[in-house]
Amino acid sequence: MSTRVRSWMSAPAITVSPDTPIRKAYRIMRERGIRHLPVMDGERLAGIVGDRDVRLHLPPPGMGRLSLAAASLLSTRTVAEAMVPAVTIGPDQHADEAAELMLASRTGAVAVVEDGRLVGIVTTTDLLGAWVGDRGDGRAAAGDAAAPYGAHERA
Repeated sequence: MSTRVRSWMSAPAITVSPDTPIRKAYRIMRERGIRHLPVMDGERLAGIVGDRDVRLHLPPPGMGRLSLAAASLLSTRTVAEAMVPAVTIGPDQHADEAAELMLASRTGAVAVVEDGRLVGIVTTTDLLGAWVGDRGDGRAAAGDAAAPYGAHERA
């Protein structure tokens, strides 16, 4: 894979703030069909939250009715409780470097930062599209048909 991260990142990224309720972050992910949200504290990248991180803070499916105290606790949980430090890369670095970072850190997404600002996000799905495109067998890369994340959204 020899393309730059800029060619495969989704930009601008949909973001949330640390005080976003976990349920809202989960709803955004489901509605947008995404699995990772950079967490912005003002203009500073505070971390990243993935669907797995969020699901760990939600009640298990099929749990039935929760006690009032449990329901109240879950409704007050925020993204700050579920986020992890973001792994970052520059937009002009090679896509294979992003893949190496993901492997080394065991994460499914890397925040793309330029001059201290979040400019996008690149995920394993994006990099698989780059890999398929590099095979040279004439088939379209997954990234050719993928829809971008859309407008920068602060939830």
